[in-house]
Amino acid sequence: RRSGRSGQSGRRAGRTTTATRRGRLNRPGWVRLPGRPRIRRRWWIEVLVVLVGYQVYEWTRGAAPSHPGQADHNALTIWHAQQWLHTDPEPWMNHTLHSMPPLATLAGYYYLSLNIFIPLGVLVWLYRKRPDHYGPMRWILGLMTMASLFCFWLVPVSPPRFVVPGLIDTVATAHLIGSAYQNQIAPHANLYAAMPSLHVAWAGWCALVALRAFRRIWVRVLFCAYPVVTTLDILATANHFLADAVAGATLLGLTYGSVTLVRTVRPSVPAHDPVSIRKH
Repeated sequence: RRSGRSGQSGRRAGRTTTATRRGRLNRPGWVRLPGRPRIRRRWWIEVLVVLVGYQVYEWTRGAAPSHPGQADHNALTIWHAQQWLHTDPEPWMNHTLHSMPPLATLAGYYYLSLNIFIPLGVLVWLYRKRPDHYGPMRWILGLMTMASLFCFWLVPVSPPRFVVPGLIDTVATAHLIGSAYQNQIAPHANLYAAMPSLHVAWAGWCALVALRAFRRIWVRVLFCAYPVVTTLDILATANHFLADAVAGATLLGLTYGSVTLVRTVRPSVPAHDPVSIRKH
């Protein structure tokens, strides 16, 4: 009798543990559609997809037609519109930053490095710890990045340091490690792809991941501050207009809404599902 009771208790505990795990996976997260089991591909396939996708992005971005005159004209149009709306903080932010050389150097390194390493680290964490979020968030990141290429090709925009008199190029003047490499590849890079700002879009994506997948409040607050600090950095270093940052956030919102809509519109129960067959 004791062995039978202990066996029943073990089975109940197992069912409770399984239910708890399922609850943790589904709270708060994407609804896993019936009939579509969660499949996680091998890590080396994911790494290959990310590397190939990033190289395609860099090649396509660099292959965009170079129209400096049109890009400068578009940038001046944005600048004059911001001045008319009194939303032109770039000059005083840039001059304030360069009045403190150590902070300017730190801002330059922030601009050059963190926009790649932090989203990549978040993507790896999702794959390892939250596979239920990894698929949709990877799609959002990839589609958002590829959609920005159409903007770079159709509407070239120069950075403010090219067209606004008096602005200082932080990356060029702070003698940063890595800026020499960027100067070497500059002839092969697209210097007129300021709108939308992918620095802001990628940072906002990280904040979105934190709100959906992280449970600790302090981690969520830290990641939500990330796009704010990134916006201040790109404005102060004269690499983007405020309108570029708004365009990056808008691109993220549109991509997130599109992916969510596609996942919601799918039929809830497939036609071949045994549950629907038994009901009839």
